[in-house]
Amino acid sequence: MAHYAFLNSKNIVVSVIVGNEQMMMAKDSGDLENQIRDLKNQKNQLPIDEQLTYDEQINDLYAQIENLPEVELDKTEYWEEYYGSRHGLNCKRTSYNTLGGVHQNGDTPFRKNYAGVGYIYDPVRDAFYAPQPYESWILNEDTCLWESPIPYPEDENSYLWDEETQTWILAE
Repeated sequence: MAHYAFLNSKNIVVSVIVGNEQMMMAKDSGDLENQIRDLKNQKNQLPIDEQLTYDEQINDLYAQIENLPEVELDKTEYWEEYYGSRHGLNCKRTSYNTLGGVHQNGDTPFRKNYAGVGYIYDPVRDAFYAPQPYESWILNEDTCLWESPIPYPEDENSYLWDEETQTWILAE
């Protein structure tokens, strides 16, 4: 299932919804359909007795469309526009399984991180990230995750960040 985040004018996520699947199987018949449309327009300009040749060409093009293989088409842009226009907000696809620019199931990661309400969308990075948790923390440009100025301790204990001392303290 695809998920979509709705943004306000400051690019802050105000809502996340489950949307329609972004991939569908279809025939890539755009060029052939354009040729059919052009032939139909030309045909309508001719006398009836001269239209038969055009009908044959049009039928041949329809047969070509029937024989086209199905391809997987990504409908992300369509759904972003559909949901965005419908609600009057900016809408961006997000992936529940994406964290730090990596999709946990090996699929395509979308926009660095799954969007949550209150998250920020950065159009330059095309990424979602959480609000800055502490003034001293720095946004990692590659993952769009916030990092403390000193690494989290690697033992089995739980720690909390103390912004005043800029250290990890043992959680009680």
